Amino acid sequence: VYARMENYDNALFYLNESNRYFSKINSDSWMKAKVLGARGIIYSKMGNNSQALMDAREALKIGNKTKNIVLLGEMHLTVSEILFNSGNYLQSIVHADSLIYFAEQSNAKLQLQNGYRLLNTSYDKLNKTNQAYHNYKLYISYRDSILMEDQKKHIVDTEIKFELITKQQHIELLESDNVVLRQKEVIDRQKKQKLLFGIIFMAFFALAGYLIYSTRLKKAKMEKSLLKEKLDVTNKELTNYA
Repeated sequence: VYARMENYDNALFYLNESNRYFSKINSDSWMKAKVLGARGIIYSKMGNNSQALMDAREALKIGNKTKNIVLLGEMHLTVSEILFNSGNYLQSIVHADSLIYFAEQSNAKLQLQNGYRLLNTSYDKLNKTNQAYHNYKLYISYRDSILMEDQKKHIVDTEIKFELITKQQHIELLESDNVVLRQKEVIDRQKKQKLLFGIIFMAFFALAGYLIYSTRLKKAKMEKSLLKEKLDVTNKELTNYA
């Protein structure tokens, strides 16, 4: 991050701390090689080519120990870049050729692109036009191939994202439809409950009315019966009296 911001002092500080850690544990891992390579590039950009080459060659030595083809390609790239920046174009070509050799084995297209770029610029500096042009065409070929792959990947990613968004929208629509259906079911259930409650209320009201009417009718009949009995008693008394 600091290197991309050209804050080389901070970049060197963290790279030195990392290198100190690997030295302390006596580790010659690919990670240490990457740290040394990155530090070499920083020193090169700061104009300290001797220290840059020292770090880059130490990184390359670790790469040879690990026999990691991708790492070896990266380290030859670093050395070639530093040699080119220091004006040593012939040695830059030697390491660019080694870079291409290892990159072809690992099919590392970006490394191949950088290798042919370095060959093109180095031969151009040496005024070897034919070699420069030959490597320029190869550089452009790999550059365009990588751009094409990136575009294809971008198209595929876009299609996948579109499909995911479409599926998500479909799911949301189905969920929305389900919500509407559930709401309709709730409303229908509420309507049925209200209707049932209304029926029960009317039935209760009708029953209550019937019971009241029946009670009043029975009371009227009883009162009528009592009145008749009283009249019969009165008539008997009058008959007896006469």
